[in-house]
Amino acid sequence: MRKSGVTRDRTVALLLERPEDFLPALWACLLGGITVCPPVPLRSDPQRRAARLGLVDTLLDGPLLVTDAPTREELPAVRDLSVVTLEDLAPDDTGTATDAGPGTVPLAPAAPDDVALLVLTSGSTSAAKAVRLTHGNLLASMAAKAGTQSLTSREAHSR
Repeated sequence: MRKSGVTRDRTVALLLERPEDFLPALWACLLGGITVCPPVPLRSDPQRRAARLGLVDTLLDGPLLVTDAPTREELPAVRDLSVVTLEDLAPDDTGTATDAGPGTVPLAPAAPDDVALLVLTSGSTSAAKAVRLTHGNLLASMAAKAGTQSLTSREAHSR
């Protein structure tokens, strides 16, 4: 993602439906200190889809939209929307990224108050908004869920 111009101050919107695509991309963003937003995929008419993507672009201040090649082919044209596919981000045939080898970008330390994730509201009662979830929010949520489920650290690691 760094070779696509993504810096810590730019949001990445992940339009990926397959867990095997979404989860590594999500962790790449989180470990790189990049705020991530997973917009809901829309399969409706192209005008509605274009309007939603335009809203995401405006609401997130020009994010990089990461998707897969088949979805990219189906996307309607949205002015100024920056799109890259997983295939564009994949390592080349030598097993390294085209501009830098694996591990060349250091992990970004995150403070509890740093925004980790933006979740879009439905927009059903007013204009959609991006709800900011910090790393602290996510950790507190996971701790509460583990407590409710009476999970120990041993059980959490074995799942």
